[in-house]
Amino acid sequence: MLAKLKSAYDKLMRKEGKIYRVMMMVSCSIFLFMAHTNVVLAAESTNYGKKAGEWVLENLFWFGLVALAIALFKCLLSRAWVPAIITGVAGAIILYFMQDPEKLADIGEKIATTVFG
Repeated sequence: MLAKLKSAYDKLMRKEGKIYRVMMMVSCSIFLFMAHTNVVLAAESTNYGKKAGEWVLENLFWFGLVALAIALFKCLLSRAWVPAIITGVAGAIILYFMQDPEKLADIGEKIATTVFG
């Protein structure tokens, strides 16, 4: 009985292995195709990269805000006050730098000039 179950399991895994290999080949082909199209888009003189970067930064800020709200809500439901305060302060700092990334570069430059003269 055990040998029969083992052979059925091995047969199933061989079939699933083929399916996984085909899925992997298809996904790799799609990713390679998309990589080549990104190179073509970068060659054009329009500002696709700048627009895409601004769009990602803006939407990443809102995603971070929702994640922060969920984390705070979870902390407050479990009455974990200190982790809620730490999460709120750290999340606010991270969201501030996500909204204005040039400030982070300015702070880094000031630290570098202070340290290295």
